[in-house]
Amino acid sequence: MSKERHHGQERKLLLLRLVYRRRKAAPQSPQNRTRSPAPPEHDEAHQRPTPSTGRTVGQAVASFILTASYPRGSHRLLVAKALLAAAPQTPLADLGAAHIDRTRQAWEHLSPWTRYNRDRALRYILADLTRQGAPDLTGITNGTPTPSPRQITPTGAELVALKVCIDPALRWVILAASEAGLRSGTAYRCTLGDCASGRIEARTKNARLTAVPLSPRLAALLATIDVQTPPGTKVVDALNGGPITQNALKRRWCLFRAKAGIRKELRLHDLRRGLARAVYQTTGDLRQAQAVLSHSNLTSTLWYLEGALPTLDRESIAAVLAAQEEKR
Repeated sequence: MSKERHHGQERKLLLLRLVYRRRKAAPQSPQNRTRSPAPPEHDEAHQRPTPSTGRTVGQAVASFILTASYPRGSHRLLVAKALLAAAPQTPLADLGAAHIDRTRQAWEHLSPWTRYNRDRALRYILADLTRQGAPDLTGITNGTPTPSPRQITPTGAELVALKVCIDPALRWVILAASEAGLRSGTAYRCTLGDCASGRIEARTKNARLTAVPLSPRLAALLATIDVQTPPGTKVVDALNGGPITQNALKRRWCLFRAKAGIRKELRLHDLRRGLARAVYQTTGDLRQAQAVLSHSNLTSTLWYLEGALPTLDRESIAAVLAAQEEKR
């Protein structure tokens, strides 16, 4: 084969390859272009399920949890999770009393007040589900009675044993509750700057400002802290020699309570209740007890005192209060 013929064949092959590549890369014409099937149109009814399209209790409660943004550990969040576990695949229209009974079993072993608050949260969620198409089941929990006030307070011997606690951080919380009437959470959050004026001035429940005088024991405990400690340091951290969580303090409280031979039923909050009742028994002034507890509403103070004084019922308390108001 001559060289010219050989080169001619090579040129033909190159041309064929170029033509093939161009045809392959060329865009398809409108006539030859294959159309892919259009996606099905979804209207709002398909995008947002309703009871008529088979929405389940699990879907409704899950959306409730996502949109409500309740804090971790809140009653409504815990109740929503219990209902989600009790009837995850049940259609909203089929939600019934059996599902509610199964949900309430999650807290039947808890304290009366916790059961009461969980039932209130359940009624709220059931009302929301009713608006979405579920049967109205809110009446199932309407018969939950309001628990009586907690009556446990520390005895004199228990107070003596508590106030000699050698753990400085735990001692601060105990004394803050039993001698200043602070909640344990408020005592935990107190900083050295809050106690710089001889009083404890800190934010308490619902961000209210409380101002109570320092007792001699509290002042002596604060005097053991290095004066160079920054005022923004928590008192419990300064006394502990380093950061400590509130749960760690609660564990120390339980261990100390058992070691000191104190009743297991006694809580840190009971020390605050005991102080309020002691103040009222000493002064006979409901406003003094209210000031110790930093209550904005006197009704809350009456709730603390109810049952502590056998000869004083609600009507008598109201009469005493009215008499005190007339003297002002």
